[in-house]
Amino acid sequence: MIGIANIQGGENKNKLLKDLIASGNTYLFLVNQYVKVKDPLVFQHYKIVSDKTGFECMTVCGTEPSNDKPLYTQDPFVNYWRFPGTSFFFITKNAYEKSGGIDENFPEDTWELVELIHRVGNLGLTAPFGLFPTIKDEGRYFDVDRKKIEEGVARDLKRRDEIQKATDYWQSKNPVNFPNMGEPQKSPDKKIELKKGVGEI
Repeated sequence: MIGIANIQGGENKNKLLKDLIASGNTYLFLVNQYVKVKDPLVFQHYKIVSDKTGFECMTVCGTEPSNDKPLYTQDPFVNYWRFPGTSFFFITKNAYEKSGGIDENFPEDTWELVELIHRVGNLGLTAPFGLFPTIKDEGRYFDVDRKKIEEGVARDLKRRDEIQKATDYWQSKNPVNFPNMGEPQKSPDKKIELKKGVGEI
């Protein structure tokens, strides 16, 4: 089953995901206020792509201001981007539970979802960190409030100390293999291969 939680700000994301799981859902979505879903079929599209590719954690990357265009578009099911977006976040129950969920030691709305993506990638349940997959033609499903995104970027610029604290904490957790954004990472104890779908949806 597909479970969806809307984020307005200040919610405990772990609690939202755990509540979705407790309700019997196995495909879990967090949707930020910055994004308006135009077509609810988007949730089914993510489910289908996850089932076909084995990617159990994906986001919408085209809304991320740092992304200009995808790095790779030749896969039939997904495009790969350099930077992850977190305004629309998908994870399976399996990936959430195996990864241990969101680390609540991060300051809120910093790196907590991105670091979760990193751990899920190290488990081999999504693409290697630095190649962030999202469904094809993601833009057709969403209206993005660019003004709110720009306001969020402006707020982040004022939160540099908090974001630096989050970065330092992440690095302290993983001092040897701290990820270099944009460069695919390999797990130190498990070989990760880029999964590629075959055929069309």
